[in-house]
Amino acid sequence: MGFDYLIEIRPVLEKRKLKQKISALKETINLKKTIRVPHLTLVYDFRPKIPNYKLADLVKETATKYETLSFEYDGWVLKETGNGFAFTFKIKPSKELREFRYELYHNIKNSIIENPQVKNYNDASEDDFWYHASIATRLSQTKAEKIEKFTNNEKTIFEKFLKYLQGNNDFTRHKRSLLYPSEVMRIPILRSGRITYEYDKLTNRILNRSEALSRNYLRKTLDAYRKKEEIEAAPDNQTGSQSQVWLISDTHFGHSNIIGYCARPFSDVREMNSILIHNWNATVDKHDTVYFLGDILFGHDSGSKDYWLSKLFGNIVYIRGNHDKDKQNTKPYEKLEYKGYRFLLVHDPDDLPFRWDDWIIHGDKHNNNLEAYPFVNWEKKTINVCAEVIKYRPINFDKIIEIIKNEKKNNILVLGYDGIT
Repeated sequence: MGFDYLIEIRPVLEKRKLKQKISALKETINLKKTIRVPHLTLVYDFRPKIPNYKLADLVKETATKYETLSFEYDGWVLKETGNGFAFTFKIKPSKELREFRYELYHNIKNSIIENPQVKNYNDASEDDFWYHASIATRLSQTKAEKIEKFTNNEKTIFEKFLKYLQGNNDFTRHKRSLLYPSEVMRIPILRSGRITYEYDKLTNRILNRSEALSRNYLRKTLDAYRKKEEIEAAPDNQTGSQSQVWLISDTHFGHSNIIGYCARPFSDVREMNSILIHNWNATVDKHDTVYFLGDILFGHDSGSKDYWLSKLFGNIVYIRGNHDKDKQNTKPYEKLEYKGYRFLLVHDPDDLPFRWDDWIIHGDKHNNNLEAYPFVNWEKKTINVCAEVIKYRPINFDKIIEIIKNEKKNNILVLGYDGIT
């Protein structure tokens, strides 16, 4: 009998984002063979001494002690292993994830037989365990040197592509390393790469293989995730109160592919459209002002700008986006002063109409370049109000002022997420 079992973290929301990144890297670095779907291994090569469902019970028992198990994809790393070199996404685990992984291994240790060659990996301390998601493995020294040259010159390569491709962001954005906050949603037990059972942390259920692969059950997982993260807004606008000012960008109504591109927590485009409208109207009063910073929709079958605007509350000031073909009742930018601060509102912060040294509020970047354009970039004085970064509903201008005044200068990648500790 072999040691053909693994316990992993399976990417759910970010799966397509990771696959896109790997595909671009494969082409750029000329990698012959890459990992089809990256994953984070928690316990390496073993075979169980107990039935699989009892092993899944131990996973569930351990995981339920932790409210959230979060981590960040934080660039990539090249590392020499016993079988050549491995090129991987670098993972920055939270304290809770480090504790969970260590506790899980020791909880199942007496119920498994390990491959002696990986025992030291599995038994590593909380701080010494190597968290990663492989891009390509078993690489030669020659290939590793080429990858190292690429990663060391990544910024130069990106700027070169940007110059010659005239700003084709769909292509060039994948040349940069990945920075993306995530959390554990599914923990599968695999045999020879196939799911036997899977623990769904969001619904707190053990799934058999059929349920784990079911799109219907994925809906339940995503619904539980949205509730946990408060992504579906409860009505909080008060009709008749003093009017307020809100901002948002890049809803991309009708754009089904944006769900995968930007790891949006929706099962299909109809659900996404419905929740985006609900969130907007549960947040904004009919007499409020909303600055919309472009790209309300995308795609030939996505309706019209006026169709979607007619469904949304508020007096909407529309700043034109790069996908907006209709220039009627839109502006290329807006300059304004609010609560003693000067702001330039523009869709693309890389395409300013003139020099601007004060705060810039923008869209366009989604969550695809959080290193340069997180929710707040204190050095560049930019604020990203793309839907993915502000919990899929307009953000109050007073909230932005509060953050600026408090000078909370830790790296806020997305609203409500203040980084791994």
